Amino acid sequence: MLLLHGGLRYDASDPVVPWYVIGNHDPARATVGVVAADPGLARRIADVYRAAGVKDVAVLLLDRPFSLLPGPATIIHLAGGHAPAIAQALASSPLRSLLRLARERRVPIIAESAGAMALGVYALGCPDDDPEGSGRCNGLAWLEHTVIEAHFEQPARLRRLQSVLRRGDATLGLGIESGTALALTQGHGPLALGQGAVHLLRCTLEGLESTAVRAGQRLSLPLGTWKSGAALLPLP
Repeated sequence: MLLLHGGLRYDASDPVVPWYVIGNHDPARATVGVVAADPGLARRIADVYRAAGVKDVAVLLLDRPFSLLPGPATIIHLAGGHAPAIAQALASSPLRSLLRLARERRVPIIAESAGAMALGVYALGCPDDDPEGSGRCNGLAWLEHTVIEAHFEQPARLRRLQSVLRRGDATLGLGIESGTALALTQGHGPLALGQGAVHLLRCTLEGLESTAVRAGQRLSLPLGTWKSGAALLPLP
């Protein structure tokens, strides 16, 4: 399962993570590995899982990638921060192998905010510093031909994603609002979860075409967009 989260709420009110953990796992037996660049952010994320009843939460810092999980991971959480830095760090880190192994073993991966953005073909930074998306770096390309924007309720992110697509840097754009996620599932269309909307922008001969779905609705992605190989979220 790959769950792209548009922006975590750092308490029990997050509408995605506690629901997913409680609904699909025994929290008392779950082991979560939080991959993050900032220790303070990692602790806040760990608190979200502990509020959902998870006892074993390990932090794996990007600049100290040899931390050990307390047991086989039930969930891997790729935290936010600065998407280009995350993509560049993972490209040369043993943690990239951890994520690949997690996918092969069908361990759910929750990538949120900049962590989700790092999984597109390009990773975009903060829109205040890079409003046109021209300073992007290569992402991990888990989604082919796709650029991902989190916190998509912010107008600057819509404008930037449109600019990137109009330049021809990618053919698909995924915009995910905060408190919202897109679950990429094997054998089923991607499912929107949470309180906001997930937006798909695509380049056509007539220009940019936009589609939005909300919780419980499925998004139609072109065949082959997602490089699958992860376990899938059980259907609600």
